[in-house]
Amino acid sequence: ADFFRRNPPAFYLSSPREKETLLLSLGVGGVITFRFDRAFSQLSPDAFLSGLHEHLGMETLVVGHDFALGKDRVGTIPILRQIGQELGFSVRVIAPIGLGEEEISSTRIRRSLDAGDMRGAAAMLGRLYEVSGSVTHGSDRGARIGLPTANIAHWPQKKLPSVGVYVTRALLRGKVYQGITNVGYRPTFEQQELPNIETHILDFDGNIYGEKLTLQFIEKIRDEQKFESVEAFLAQIEQDKITARRIFRHEQT
Repeated sequence: ADFFRRNPPAFYLSSPREKETLLLSLGVGGVITFRFDRAFSQLSPDAFLSGLHEHLGMETLVVGHDFALGKDRVGTIPILRQIGQELGFSVRVIAPIGLGEEEISSTRIRRSLDAGDMRGAAAMLGRLYEVSGSVTHGSDRGARIGLPTANIAHWPQKKLPSVGVYVTRALLRGKVYQGITNVGYRPTFEQQELPNIETHILDFDGNIYGEKLTLQFIEKIRDEQKFESVEAFLAQIEQDKITARRIFRHEQT
């Protein structure tokens, strides 16, 4: 759908690389990603599936219960089954999975992210929600006031949790650290047009510019707020650290 949008929104729960990593971790032998362009968007279900069957030897097509493919989504499951009978492959449909009184869906997970409900999102995903990216140079203001932070250049189309302060696990250099992450606009110091991700890694001191950092969001602890002074800001951060350490202790029990 992004092919038809001039400015695609930050919408995706997983980047293409994250999807590939997750699939491979489940035992999938290989992942092929098709480039979606205008020619691809015009393919009929017959043409696309014939190509998969001919070039990849497809024997089974696995789809979700509400899946459809092809131009104008005309390739509904009954159509896919019919094409499968003609070409010689089977179609396996995955039934929806429920949690509580509703079925799990990407829309429902996005609602949890918009509400800052990271535990609800994790329950549906089966894992903590992650955002990854390279550590970039920010204003370096945090280091100057005694609170070094790592700014992350994440995939722009990645869906972010709602604006606020979160307890996070920080995965860096093969190790797991405790962190406090702000998703927002840094209103105490400046006003930005787009939210950024800024993390203070507890009990860590080192230059990590340019390195990959993955954040796993555990729990939102407060909304982002504007402070009247740097002192008031730092005092609140100390309280956030206490809250974070208490949550981490609970996670380990």
